[in-house]
Amino acid sequence: MVMTKAQSAQIVGNIFGGHGKVPEPAVFSAWHDAIKDLDYHYAVHAAKDYIKTGGAWPSVSEYLAVVNALVNGVVPDESEAAKEVRAAVNKVGYTGTPRWSHPAIATAMDTLGWKEFCRTEEQFAMPRFLKAYANVKHRVTRTQTIELTGGNSSEILEKLARAFDPDALGKG
Repeated sequence: MVMTKAQSAQIVGNIFGGHGKVPEPAVFSAWHDAIKDLDYHYAVHAAKDYIKTGGAWPSVSEYLAVVNALVNGVVPDESEAAKEVRAAVNKVGYTGTPRWSHPAIATAMDTLGWKEFCRTEEQFAMPRFLKAYANVKHRVTRTQTIELTGGNSSEILEKLARAFDPDALGKG
């Protein structure tokens, strides 16, 4: 369901007001286009979290990351993932099957192979895992963000392309 302009205005107004700012009409319009396909309930809760943690100037991408974490769960950072992998090596070993806290860790480990990982010295295995995990984490985060914004992202890109059309810029 698409949020109404009034609903997105309330969210955007609270986010900017929480940072002591007032959005320009063009900024509000861009925010509305970016968030209108979000579930209103999640959008409100994410706005409350974002007001507490956001930077000096509100960013729609940072806000969408907060929504993403609320809806899909936080993807562990590299150090948390590495700690979990080390614990699994010690607890489960190469004969067992570890249970991962997040699918991104499982996907990265699947690319390397659990038994192969366990049999390789940590100084060689862990950098390979961290590289694989960084790639998977980036892909998961990007996919979740695209899913959150729905088909709306192509509309935004088309508007930007029209706004910065070189032929249109030269006409005034």
